[in-house]
Amino acid sequence: MVDVAGEHTVADAVIASVASSAMEKLDGIKPVTNIASGFVERFGRKGQGMVIKQLEDGVEIEMKVSVRYGLNIPKKAQEAQQAIIKAVEDITGIKVLKVKIKVESLEEIDQLNEKETEKAAEEG
Repeated sequence: MVDVAGEHTVADAVIASVASSAMEKLDGIKPVTNIASGFVERFGRKGQGMVIKQLEDGVEIEMKVSVRYGLNIPKKAQEAQQAIIKAVEDITGIKVLKVKIKVESLEEIDQLNEKETEKAAEEG
């Protein structure tokens, strides 16, 4: 590899999109709102359901989620943390220092499926 002078940065909205995409692959836990919409702002200011805080040595992520009723909340939160860390580090190359998952609501299976159907209809 050739050494090149300069730097590169990754926008907070890109980190949010990667984290959101990682969450979409999980069963029974979903972001509270569509956080990949580009409303995440720099320096830890709140966007829609997520806070991205870029520091010198990495990034901290806070995400609001909804968990399906009856599932083990700590287990689902840990699954989400692991998925987000892996995706963000693999895709952006930025070290994830902390992922804070805030469970904002519980949803019945029908509510989660209804939201996923609405989202697919909007995209399709």
